Amino acid sequence: MLISAAGGVVCTVGVFVGPGVIRAASEGFGQSAAAERRSVPADPVLLDVFTRLERLCNEARGVLGVWERTPTGGSELMLWTHDGGLERTVECNEVMLLSYSPALRVLTAYVLRAGVGDGEVFPGPVDEQTAAWWRGRGDVERRIVATGLESVRFERAVGDGRGGEVRVHLMWERRSSEDAPMEASFGVRAPWVGEGR
Repeated sequence: MLISAAGGVVCTVGVFVGPGVIRAASEGFGQSAAAERRSVPADPVLLDVFTRLERLCNEARGVLGVWERTPTGGSELMLWTHDGGLERTVECNEVMLLSYSPALRVLTAYVLRAGVGDGEVFPGPVDEQTAAWWRGRGDVERRIVATGLESVRFERAVGDGRGGEVRVHLMWERRSSEDAPMEASFGVRAPWVGEGR
């Protein structure tokens, strides 16, 4: 899905944030070289969950935002999944919000129902308030991505000023008091296209 994968073009990414409009710059899209650092869980069931989540993040067109959801440890990652309508413009049906709830210990994806939001421009700026509006829409569906997670952290590591890498850290619950925590992490290859560069 990524133009960079098809053409091998590595260049900078920018976004123009205007009143209610988020547009990606036309220079093209690259990916973070540091995204190759990863640690995977040994358990085959957890490895399957890890692989699906990693694929979901890395097939995205770009990262729109990362923030803490609650003081108790919830975190969110907003992705621009594809560019299927207005070129280089983020539309409502092209957005996915990944949200971790420490109370429920689940990671949930929020997306618009199929056939909804075509041509509706996603409002900016992308922040916690926009995410709350997104989650609360009546036409947004919830899909459980993973359960039994003790911790999920989405972290943005700012690089050289031309973008930033997002890392995903996962920790599953211990099955017994003797077990060590099961941890895994990966870098998101999709480039940062949100504001605040």
